[in-house]
Amino acid sequence: MTLAFDLHRQAQTLLRDGATEPALALLAQAHAADPQSIAILLDMAAAQQTLGRIADAAESWRRCAELQPGNGYARELHTQALMDQWLRALHGRRLGREASKSYAAKVYSGFFRTWLSGPRVLDIGYRGAYGEAQPIVPHAVGVDLGYPGYDGVHLPFGDDSQDAVYSSHCLEHVVDPAAVVREWLRVVRIGGYVVTVVPHQYLYERRAALPSAHPDHRHLFTPSTLLGVFEAALVPNTWRVRHLADNDLFYDYAIDPGQHPVGCYEIELVIEKITPPTWELAGPHV
Repeated sequence: MTLAFDLHRQAQTLLRDGATEPALALLAQAHAADPQSIAILLDMAAAQQTLGRIADAAESWRRCAELQPGNGYARELHTQALMDQWLRALHGRRLGREASKSYAAKVYSGFFRTWLSGPRVLDIGYRGAYGEAQPIVPHAVGVDLGYPGYDGVHLPFGDDSQDAVYSSHCLEHVVDPAAVVREWLRVVRIGGYVVTVVPHQYLYERRAALPSAHPDHRHLFTPSTLLGVFEAALVPNTWRVRHLADNDLFYDYAIDPGQHPVGCYEIELVIEKITPPTWELAGPHV
């Protein structure tokens, strides 16, 4: 057993126990003993990111990408750390990994101004893998597991009480997407929006069916299957589609399915809650 291996194993135990600072010290020693180890560098970068040392994390991920030029995951993490630095410098905020990738584009295109401008906005599942992440817009209330009264489906907010519900890279993790979608629309007021972003099956998964490469993804989505979830879950003529688009900003199509994709690989769907008409659909109900 090498010194680097032993130190790395001790550091991983500390990381599992939440002792990030002492784990990072051991990882630095392990890296000094074996500077070519991608596994050590990846854990070191993740620990630095957790501690808010974004510049150090970016450098560690840069080294990973340099050691393995074909490692799309390392390139993705390096790019993400640079984006994290930019967001903190410009906006003083830290967002979840996926949400931050196209944050600037959505700011300048008016996406947030159009769909999330109301004063009462919920950001569902905003933390993701980053405990320090903030909601997508400054005035939003972040709702994640551990929020009082939230069980992963039911929201502790009244009917028609919110201007918008936003959720990024969350719906693919839930057991019952239909129940979640109904709850989102319940709390949104008439004229308010449900903004959903999910990974694109053909860009992120790049496979025809489950299982996903991601151990916690329970569902695969294309634009049609995502819309199908909403159509099956919600009462007809209580909502309208206002935006449906693929987001492949900076996506690297040259990376084969055996490597982690780089760039944005998601679907954006915005629906508006409307006042139902007085008439009902003709014919038998399905």
